[in-house]
Amino acid sequence: MCHGFLPSQLKAHITATYQSSSGLLSFHALPTLKIRCLCFPGAPRVVTSQIKLPLKLVIKAVLPIKTATYKITVDTNKPPVNLNDIFPELLGESAGGPGNALGFCVYGLDSVITMLASKTSQRYRLQSDDFASMWPLLSDLLLRLKSYFRVGQTSSDFKITYEGPLPLQEYFEVLDKHFECRLNADKYSHLLEERAAQFRAIQRRLLTR
Repeated sequence: MCHGFLPSQLKAHITATYQSSSGLLSFHALPTLKIRCLCFPGAPRVVTSQIKLPLKLVIKAVLPIKTATYKITVDTNKPPVNLNDIFPELLGESAGGPGNALGFCVYGLDSVITMLASKTSQRYRLQSDDFASMWPLLSDLLLRLKSYFRVGQTSSDFKITYEGPLPLQEYFEVLDKHFECRLNADKYSHLLEERAAQFRAIQRRLLTR
């Protein structure tokens, strides 16, 4: 990540602008849905879509670690899943292992994020020395677990819960760090403007001599 900053979301918005060459426009909105509409020839048209970016764009596989400063544990009502089956594209050196511990690292950051699947309970834990870097993996883990157990079907009763205290202190620390970065950005932006004005003044003096 650029300068160690995480993206706010792993989604991309795609916009295509074009002009219709005929009065009849036909396109597929869904695999089973075809839409036909009348429009004026040459009239501009805009189509937008949203896609989910792959996790590998921001995270790479590393060896897991045993200790960390921050920990988040989520409970489920299903037996723990082998993590090798949930993250097959992010195994790295953990490929072929038991599948109860995986290590990850966000590009641009040094902190290792360890994901653990409990052997005796129905819990999953994420731990790292950097609190904010855990969110992409936690969000993706929940989505992959729901997909694995096919949530949305009437026959599924899979549930995910968080019973620990809300990590408000860690959250406020991230906010304070972000606010400090914004203040420093404004400070150096004004400083750059002052130095640029001084440089232009020196240039004018040299040109008039």
